[in-house]
Amino acid sequence: MKLPFHHISRSFVVAVFVITSTLLSPLFTTLHASAAVPRILVLNSYNIGYDWWEDEMTELRDGLSRVYPRLDLYLEHLDTKKFHSKKHFPYLAELLTAKYANLQLDLIIAMDNAALEFATRYRHRVSPGTPLIFCGINNYEPAMIAGQKLITGVAEYHDSMGTLELALKLHPAARNIIAIHDYTDTGLAIRRELEESSQHFPEVRLRFMEEMPLEETVKRLKTITPDYLVLMLSYTVEKGGRTFSHSEAARLVSEASPVPVYSVYAAQLGNGVVGGRMVEGQTQGLKAAELAVSIINGE
Repeated sequence: MKLPFHHISRSFVVAVFVITSTLLSPLFTTLHASAAVPRILVLNSYNIGYDWWEDEMTELRDGLSRVYPRLDLYLEHLDTKKFHSKKHFPYLAELLTAKYANLQLDLIIAMDNAALEFATRYRHRVSPGTPLIFCGINNYEPAMIAGQKLITGVAEYHDSMGTLELALKLHPAARNIIAIHDYTDTGLAIRRELEESSQHFPEVRLRFMEEMPLEETVKRLKTITPDYLVLMLSYTVEKGGRTFSHSEAARLVSEASPVPVYSVYAAQLGNGVVGGRMVEGQTQGLKAAELAVSIINGE
């Protein structure tokens, strides 16, 4: 059985934003669960302090707490921004299998791509038969959940085309776009989205900053000419392994850039970024909470 899948995007144009939500598949079977104190395992792809996840988690916790004043949340961090090879996944699965062996979970929530990958691979060992919700998924494809049962979730869509359209409308003299992203799974996934969108703008040349320490990226930005615009994608891990929050990376890039900087992440607003059509972690967490309540209540 597959539960309903949702696709969310939130757009910010400077101070104006629009929320859209589309139901993509029907509810085939109602899941019945009765839990006075729901027990929910949350798998965080990243680490404590990563601003995107903190936003997701705040809204998830608040959304659940409004319905369930008593709630048992079990939180596990996969730490893939710092250990992106994922070689630790099999060992972590073994640990969690032992840890939750005698605990009946009502729900598993996988936040972002790495957690979904982990959950679909190991959920049958960690907590057999427990429904799975995912959120914050980049480049969602049905193949990601092929063969899975009792699963539903929220996709993270970056409106790269809308952001480019906005930037070029406000800066019609721009002829070059330089995009900055890291080379993690997330950064490369968003790059692919942008490459597809850029085909609609043949009048501009799109370049991607090669993988290098952020300090070197900042130095190169200082030399670009006025016919450029800068587009920030996901940048949280530089070559060499040093990590950044979205806001920190945006501030460093914006301070160095002699031209306007646009972004697809709301977490980068207020740090020198002009604007863009952006996604935010809060929306993902809130929608995941709504799905969780529906499933636990058997709706």
